[in-house]
Amino acid sequence: MKNISSIKLIHSLMPISWDRDWIYMGTDYLRMQKLEKKLTGKRVSISLFIKEETENQRPKILKWNAKMRDANNDSLYWWMTHLAGRNNVGTKFYIYLIQIAALRRYIEEHLILSSEDILIICEDTFLLNAIYDNLHPLFKVKKQPGHQILLICEKLYYLLRAIYILFRQIIWFCKHKYMANKTRPIDLQPPTGEVYVIHQCLDDAAFQNGGKIACRYFTVLPEWLENQGKKVYRIPWLFNVTYPLKDVYLKLRTSNCFIPEDWLTWKDYIFALWNGFKSSFTITRDVPFENIDISALLDRERYLQKGDGLSGAMFWRYWRALDRWSSFLDRIVFIEHYEVMPPEHVQAYWAHCKKPEKSFVIGYYHSVFSKEFLACHLPPGEDKSKIFPDLIVTNGSLGKEVLIKQGFPENKLKEGPALRQTFLGVNHNPSCKRALLVLVPLITHAAKELLDKIALCRQWLYDNQIPVLVKKHPMMKKEFLLSIMGWNALPDNWHWHDGEIYTALIQSKCSVILSTASGIDALLSGCIVIPLLSEFGNTMNSVDVLEDHFPVVSSISVKEILNRLNDIYFRKTQYFENQTEALREVLLKGINEINNDTLKAFLI
Repeated sequence: MKNISSIKLIHSLMPISWDRDWIYMGTDYLRMQKLEKKLTGKRVSISLFIKEETENQRPKILKWNAKMRDANNDSLYWWMTHLAGRNNVGTKFYIYLIQIAALRRYIEEHLILSSEDILIICEDTFLLNAIYDNLHPLFKVKKQPGHQILLICEKLYYLLRAIYILFRQIIWFCKHKYMANKTRPIDLQPPTGEVYVIHQCLDDAAFQNGGKIACRYFTVLPEWLENQGKKVYRIPWLFNVTYPLKDVYLKLRTSNCFIPEDWLTWKDYIFALWNGFKSSFTITRDVPFENIDISALLDRERYLQKGDGLSGAMFWRYWRALDRWSSFLDRIVFIEHYEVMPPEHVQAYWAHCKKPEKSFVIGYYHSVFSKEFLACHLPPGEDKSKIFPDLIVTNGSLGKEVLIKQGFPENKLKEGPALRQTFLGVNHNPSCKRALLVLVPLITHAAKELLDKIALCRQWLYDNQIPVLVKKHPMMKKEFLLSIMGWNALPDNWHWHDGEIYTALIQSKCSVILSTASGIDALLSGCIVIPLLSEFGNTMNSVDVLEDHFPVVSSISVKEILNRLNDIYFRKTQYFENQTEALREVLLKGINEINNDTLKAFLI
C-alpha cells in the first residue's frame, strides 16, 4: 500500500461537495463543466498523461485485440462489435482503458508523498469499478456508498435501451419493406455477369441533386466505373435521411441500387435481429489485458452491445439478400470504406465465405486518419481475417506510407485518388484571410469542448476584430449545437458558415480542429491549423501523422490557445504561413488528385 492519505471514488450523479483537488474520469465534457462550476476545489487535468498513455498502451491493445479475435474464431459475430474494430470513436472502452493507465501513472508520480485526499469523479459506475479494481491493490481507495444502486440503474438502462432499439429497428424494417414493395419494379431480375457493388452512406445531400445518388465518400467513382463499361450497383446505407421515404425509394430505383428489401422475407429480418443480438456474447472476460484489470469495462461493453448489435441488424440483412441477388453472377467486386467498422464486415465476410473464387473486396482508405484511430493500426494476423479486404486503395502515397508504418502489408495497398478532397488554389489576398474558422465535429462532447475552449478567447477575438466562422458538421443541426452550449445565438462577431467547407477555408487565416478529419482539407487550402488536445483522449488530430517533422500541427492544450492565436495573427505570422505552405506541399505530393490514372486503382 503506497503512502498516500486516500483516494475517494464517487459517481458524478451523486451529491458532491469538495474543496480540494479532484479528477474527472470519462468523456462527458458537459457534465465535467457543470462540476467545475459547482465544486470549490481545483480540477486536475491528466490530459498530458492520457496523451502519453495513448502511445504506450497501443501495442498492448493491438495484442489483446488479436487474442480476442482468435478466442472468437474470427467470427462475424465478433466483428459486428465496435470492440473488434478498435473503433475508439464508437466505443468508450479503449478511452477508459487508456484513462485508467494515465490515472495510475499520475498518482504514482505525483501523489505518493502527499497527505491530501483526492477525489476521483467517474461518469459511469462500470468505470468507477474498473478504477477501483486497478487502484485498490496499490493505494487506499474508498468508494462512496450508493454506487451499487447506480450500477443496477445503469444495467437496467442498457437493457431498456436494447429493447427500445429492438422496437425501433422492427419499425424501420417494416417501413422500408413496405416502401420497397410499393416501388418495386414488376420485372425485377437478379443481375448476371460481372458487377461492381459500392456501399454508399447517404444523407439528405445525396438526394438533393438531379441524376443518380452520390455520396460524400465515393463521389464520382460510381459514374466513372460506369463510363468504363462496368455494371455498377449501389447499396444504399441511409443515415439521418429526412426526406419522405417514398421520394427516397423512387430516387434509389433510378440509381441502379441493390435494395436488400427486394430479396428478403420476414424470416430474414428475424435472422438479422437474432444475429445482431448474438454479437454481444462474443465479449467475454476470457482474455486478460496486460497489467490492467478490464473486467468491469468488458461488462459494460457487453451490456451496450445488446443494443448496438440490434442496430447492426441493418447490415446483417445484407447476408441473405446477397445470397439471392447474386445467384447468377460470374464475378462481384465490393467497394467499401476501410474504417474497420460493422457496416463493412457483412459484405466482406460473405464474399470470402460464399464466393471466394468469384469475389473481390476493395477497402477505400478515404482520408489520412489520426494516429490515435486504433482501427488503422493492424494487429498481428488480422490481414488473414475474412473481413480484411483483398486490396486497400489509399488516397495517395501519404496514406499508403502511414498504413505501412502502422503494420499493413505493402502488397495489399495501392495508391488511388483522394475522392473526398477538393484541390483548390490558395487565396493570397490577406484581406480575405483574417477569419478564424471553427470546424465543429459530429461527436457531441467534442463539439462542446471545442466551442467552449474557443469561447474562452472570444473577448480577445472581438477586441482584435477577428471574425469567427462556425462550420458545423453537415449532419448536426444549429439548434442542437446552440442548445448544448446554452446559447441563444452565436457570440458577437461569430457567424455560421452554411456553404461548403472549402469556401470557408479559403477566406480563413486559421482553423481550429478537434476530433475531425478536416485538418487535411484546411492545410490543402493554405489555412493554418490549430489542433486542440482533448481533456479525455481521442483528440483525433487528423494531421498528427506529420507532427514529427512539423511540430506546429501537434495538439495544444487550452492554456496555449491564446498564445498560439497571438503568434499566428501578430508575432510569428510569417513562420506559421511558411510552415503551412511546406505542409501543403507535402500533402499535394502525398494525396492524389482525381483523374483517369488514379481512378484505375479500383479496376480489378
